[in-house]
Amino acid sequence: MAPNTRKGKTQLLESLPEGEFHDAQDFTDSTTALPARKRKPSQKQLEINEDQHATVSKKLEAMQKEYQKLKQQAKKMKAAQSREFAACRLHGTTLALLNVVDFLTVHRRHETAPLAGQLQRKNALLDETAPPPRSSAGRHQSAAQPPRPEKTHSRSKTAAPEPAHKDAPFLQGRAPTGKPKAGDYEPHVNRMIIKACHQYEVLIATEDPFPDLSTQDAWASRVWADVCNSTQVFYKLSDRIEKIYVTLTGQLLHQISGRDSHARGALRDKIRPHVTGTYGLLTDGSERSKTKNKERYDYLVDRDSTVPEPVFHYKDVEARTGFAHNTLVLRALQEQWFADASSPGIKYRTQFSPVREVTLAFIFTTIEFCLDQWTDGTFNKSHTFAEKFYKTRYELHLKQVRDWCATDPGAAQTVRQRLYDRVRRASGAAPVLAPRAGLSDSSKDRLRMELAAQAAASDSESDERQGGLQMGAGGEAR
Repeated sequence: MAPNTRKGKTQLLESLPEGEFHDAQDFTDSTTALPARKRKPSQKQLEINEDQHATVSKKLEAMQKEYQKLKQQAKKMKAAQSREFAACRLHGTTLALLNVVDFLTVHRRHETAPLAGQLQRKNALLDETAPPPRSSAGRHQSAAQPPRPEKTHSRSKTAAPEPAHKDAPFLQGRAPTGKPKAGDYEPHVNRMIIKACHQYEVLIATEDPFPDLSTQDAWASRVWADVCNSTQVFYKLSDRIEKIYVTLTGQLLHQISGRDSHARGALRDKIRPHVTGTYGLLTDGSERSKTKNKERYDYLVDRDSTVPEPVFHYKDVEARTGFAHNTLVLRALQEQWFADASSPGIKYRTQFSPVREVTLAFIFTTIEFCLDQWTDGTFNKSHTFAEKFYKTRYELHLKQVRDWCATDPGAAQTVRQRLYDRVRRASGAAPVLAPRAGLSDSSKDRLRMELAAQAAASDSESDERQGGLQMGAGGEAR
């Protein structure tokens, strides 16, 4: 019997000689000091403990990795903030110094306004010390400037210096919630945003229908700066305003820079209703119609060739003549950019005259997407205009358009200019007045000889008159 149990203690006490313990309490106190027997854990419990230990170790290791990752990100953010703060501080210091110089110059020379040359030097220095943009566009895209309307209002060259940019006011002074939209702002800001969106869509149509994110940011900044300069009202391009560019486009990356998806979707919606009538696709859904539609589709996109050369943009798709003159191409140009006299193709004439290679390739790509919805012989509305696929198709179409122009650059430019003139006339806009031509070379030669003859005749007549006067004077003298 174990001495730790009550029964065992009693038996042990009885077996001891008398007088060694005064009573049972002394014996109990002595026996409680004996070490208790430890129970050995079972094999199952050991396995459970090992599993728990391994799980805790993995979690601890993952937490350590996450901590290191967050630590690196914090360092990068801190460094970026430091650079941005330094750039902004330099910009502000330069602006303050230039204001002091302007103030002293004005009072020293007793002038009421700074000279135009001083303002130009001031703006140039501000541009050099301004903080760098968040992202930069590629070599080709960065060269694209925001389109300007055909008619502009002239402003005085000695206007006041550009004021500091401020936050755009919200409608009724209330900060909006939810998805950004132009209606969140005061009416004049709303008009500025819409104008910037239109300019952005023109860049999409004439510079690059599939710009990358850095190009989108650069274009958004440029068109917003152009709108502010044209209205002489300067607001910051906030993240909310930038997201409006895309909301109106449908992609919602930025409010201005998201106009790329909207521009592609708008052109698609103009072309899709005319695909069946233009190319003779059947819509009754019969097996016979499906077979014919498949054959027609394969021919139009040149699907069976190793290096496809689509024929759907030719005026005569069977004879393959009339490059880029298919009726659907002309219809897309007119309905999308030349619907009336106030359309973008008229307002931003310099971007569309002559019709650019990028614009033609953009139309070709959109027509091909609409045809791809008939790949299996029936209309598939779930097929999407995905950028990751159709950007490659656009680049192929652009290469073919440029090859066509390279065969005879002068003739190709003349043809593209006639395309513009044709859709402009259809819009009802006033014709573009050509600059007044001077005299031709042949007319100049003929008039030069005539002037010389007139000058010679005038000299002889003056000599005769002078001689007659002298004779008359002599007769009176006699």
